[in-house]
Amino acid sequence: MKMVQKWMQTLVLLFFCQETLQLSSLTEKTDGERVEITCAPVSKTKSNMVIWFRVQDNAGMEFIASFSTKDGMKKTDFNNEVFSEEQINKNILILKAFKKARDSGVYSCASINGNALVFGEVTRLAGPAPMTTTTTTTTPMTTTIELTSSTTAKSCKVGKVDPTASCELIVWAPLTAGCGFLFLLIIITVCHCNRIRTKRCPHHYKRQPRMAAPGQQHPIANNRLF
Repeated sequence: MKMVQKWMQTLVLLFFCQETLQLSSLTEKTDGERVEITCAPVSKTKSNMVIWFRVQDNAGMEFIASFSTKDGMKKTDFNNEVFSEEQINKNILILKAFKKARDSGVYSCASINGNALVFGEVTRLAGPAPMTTTTTTTTPMTTTIELTSSTTAKSCKVGKVDPTASCELIVWAPLTAGCGFLFLLIIITVCHCNRIRTKRCPHHYKRQPRMAAPGQQHPIANNRLF
């Protein structure tokens, strides 16, 4: 029964994550621009750790880093070439230089408070849309003696558009990102719970003294019987 409840909670979290990513607003940035990403999970009890992650448009799910809420120290490896944690105490992650091909996607954070997972704000970054140029050609007006008219309409041939291509992208992209994020959260939760259990019950991990065999008891105990 407890295992079923765990899976139900996990599915609810996955659904909430998908809905959060879809409700994010789009922010356009140019290549080389410095970007400040703000995210602060709001909860009644303050968590000891905040997890930052992003879902890239071209690469999928990526774990950025986890930071302590007390001193802002990194708890995992951190890519200093791409990000900066100088304002992480203010719940701000800095992207040093935006690149459309690498950094376009959704950014967010989350914290674990006991059995609850709390998400922060969601920021969607994207590069500027490609410029489309239209060329107009002018033809000189000419008059001819003979004027011909045709009453037959010419048919326009339009290439067939496959509607399943866009539908598959809309369905599989969030599902793949959600599964990757779910797997990452399960690993972090298990490691976090094991660490808490070790700190609270250290006597469970002490080695118990071995019992002597019945025939090898201490001679003093045998002498007391007579």
